[in-house]
Amino acid sequence: MPELKKMVQAVPILLGTYRTRRFPELYVRARRIPNQLDTMTGIVLFTAGRQDAYEEYQEAVLGGYSIDKIGEYLSKNKLNKISDLYQDDSVRIWGTTVEGSWKKVEPGDVALVYREGNLITRAQIVATLENLDLARGLWSSGPNWDEENPWRYLVFLSDVEKIDVDIEEFNTLLNYDSSYYPQGFTRVAEKRIIRLENENDTVENTISDLTGSGKKVHDIDEGEQEESDITMDQFRDELIQASEDGKRPREFERLVAEAFSRLGFEAQWIEGGNDTDVKITSPVHAIVEAKARGGSRGISNMNASRIARHRDQHDAEYGFVVGRHFPPSSIQDAEENDLTTIRTKELGEFLSKRHRFGIPPEELMKILQRPGGVQDDRLDQLDEYVQTRLDSVRTVLAILEALDRSRDRPKDPSALQNIILGMTEDADVLPSKKEIQQSIDFLSYPGIGLLERNKDGYRLKTSHQNAIKILESIKSFFDEILED
Repeated sequence: MPELKKMVQAVPILLGTYRTRRFPELYVRARRIPNQLDTMTGIVLFTAGRQDAYEEYQEAVLGGYSIDKIGEYLSKNKLNKISDLYQDDSVRIWGTTVEGSWKKVEPGDVALVYREGNLITRAQIVATLENLDLARGLWSSGPNWDEENPWRYLVFLSDVEKIDVDIEEFNTLLNYDSSYYPQGFTRVAEKRIIRLENENDTVENTISDLTGSGKKVHDIDEGEQEESDITMDQFRDELIQASEDGKRPREFERLVAEAFSRLGFEAQWIEGGNDTDVKITSPVHAIVEAKARGGSRGISNMNASRIARHRDQHDAEYGFVVGRHFPPSSIQDAEENDLTTIRTKELGEFLSKRHRFGIPPEELMKILQRPGGVQDDRLDQLDEYVQTRLDSVRTVLAILEALDRSRDRPKDPSALQNIILGMTEDADVLPSKKEIQQSIDFLSYPGIGLLERNKDGYRLKTSHQNAIKILESIKSFFDEILED
C-alpha cells in the first residue's frame, strides 16, 4: 500500500476511486487543468455575395490550394504545422481585413458562409495566421485586391461541406432580428453563443441539427451506463462483436466511448466529421480512434501519423486506437507515433476488472499510457495492482476482527500484529507493521470514521458487524474477501 499519505489526501485510500450515493463525500474525481479546449466554441460568418467574391470562395474554400503553392510564403516550421492539418494536400483558406473580428477567432470555431439569403457552406476553423506575403501570393492578381487594405488575416478551414439554410432560421436560433444578414467577416458575439448553449445543445450539435452537416459531440454519462439493464458481460460481448463488423463503424465508436465512460473516464463520442472518434477529458486528456474491421487480419492500415496529428491538434496528452486485432507492424507504427493500441479483448478485461474491483481510471492510465500494444504483460500488471488492493482489504478486515476480539485496547501496530498473529495459522500472510499503520490511518480518516485512538489505545467507534456493513457499502469487492 504505497503512497498512503497521498491516497489519504485524495480520500479513496485503499479502496480506490468510486461512486456512492450513500457516501458522496468519499468520492473524489481528478479534474483536468483547464486549457484552450475549455473555451466556448464560436461561430464565424463570412460572405461570398458578389459574383467575384463567390468565385474567390469557390477557389479558396471549395477548391483549396496545394501545400507547394503556399509553401514558399511560410517558414518551414509553420508549413509543417499547416501540412499536419490536412490529409489531401488541399489547404482551404479565407482572408479578411477585419483584424478585430479575426483576433477573436479560435481553432475549433464553426465557420458559415453566407450568400444571397442563405448559408451555403459549413466548415471548421483549424488555424489562424497573419501573413501578408501569403495573401498577396494567392490573391493579388484578382480584381478585388486592395494593396492598401489587403486580406492579410487568414483562417484555415477543414471539414468543408455545402449546406442550404435560410438565414432567417439562423437568425431565430441566434436571436438576431429577422432582417439581419451577415456583412463581411464577423464572429458571433459571446452573449449570443452563451444563450444558444443555455437554451439548446452545444454549438456543434445545434449547428449540425440546423445545417444537417458536421459533427456532433455526445457526452457519455457513466451513471446512466451503471443504471442500464445491460450487464457488464453483455456490454463487453457487444463491444467485441461490433469491432469485428466493418459495417458497424458508428455503433462501434459509440460503444468505445461508453467503454471508457464505464472505466471511469469522462468521455465524449464525436459523431460525424473527419476528426477523432472519442475524446477523453478527465482525469487525463486523450483522443481515441475506434477501428471496426470485418477481416481477421485486423487493423493493418490505421494511419498512425494521422491519428497522432489529431492528438496534437486537440492538444491531448495521449492517443489510443481500439480495434479487434493489431498486427506487429501496426503496433510498431503506433509506438513510433507515441500511440497505444488496445484490442477489444483487452479492453473487455479492463471493463470486467473495473466493474468487479472498482479500479480508478488513474491506475488504468498507468498501464494504458505507455506507447505500443496493450498485451498480456500489461494485464499482469493490472492483476498485481488488484492483488495489492485485495491484500490491503484483508489487512483492514483483520484489524477490525482483532479490535473486536481483544479485551484490551491495542496501543500500536505491534500490539495489533500480535493479536492478528494469534488469529491466523499462516504467518506468511501476516501484515507488516507499516501495512497495519496504513490501515489504521485509513480507518481513522474522518471520511470513514470507524476507528479512534485515545490514551488507552485504539477502539472501534461502532460494532464490528456495522463496520463491515459500512465497508461493504463502500466497495463491492469486499464481498469476495468476506467469503474467504
